[in-house]
Amino acid sequence: MVLRATDNSWVAYGENGNNALRTLERRTGTKGEPVPGTNAVVFAYSTDWTSSPQAHAYWVEGRAGFSVRTLTVDDVDASTVAAAEKIVRKYAPEVLKDAPERTEDPGPNYNDPATSTATPSPAASSG
Repeated sequence: MVLRATDNSWVAYGENGNNALRTLERRTGTKGEPVPGTNAVVFAYSTDWTSSPQAHAYWVEGRAGFSVRTLTVDDVDASTVAAAEKIVRKYAPEVLKDAPERTEDPGPNYNDPATSTATPSPAASSG
């Protein structure tokens, strides 16, 4: 398994200039599962790549994030995804407890249809 914590989920987990929430919503087709008592959202899913199926779980809270993914397993099923999600739910609060980014805005989305305004991509805004 690969575990990763970040203080900038927009850059670490986002794709194509979208923040982590929008990216994970697109990947899973859901809004994720809110975590009671926090502002966090958890996403868990599997990828069905024939050469390397993987289970993924993400905890996104503000701009902070914590993720777990399997590297190589023979088969990924619901129990593998559930195990990854369990790890994320157990360890993310501890790993991120002192991260001030937990309360920051999760970041913009490129060409957000709500505003019809292009926002900077992560590569253009880092630095």
